[in-house]
Amino acid sequence: MRYNRIKEELDKQELSQKWLSDQIGVSVVTVNFWCSNKSQPSIKTLFEISKILKITPDRLLNKQV
Repeated sequence: MRYNRIKEELDKQELSQKWLSDQIGVSVVTVNFWCSNKSQPSIKTLFEISKILKITPDRLLNKQV
């Protein structure tokens, strides 16, 4: 199953996909693909995103955390 909660967390924290793309140095299209589950970030990038959003990696991966 391909599922992550990046979009949900961005919405919750009132942050844009553009903001996240600037923080981690990838294109907005890449972040959009992650948010729409068309692709998934690497584990390393997922940990980086969780650090930037100040949440645990589990929160990005688990629907019910």
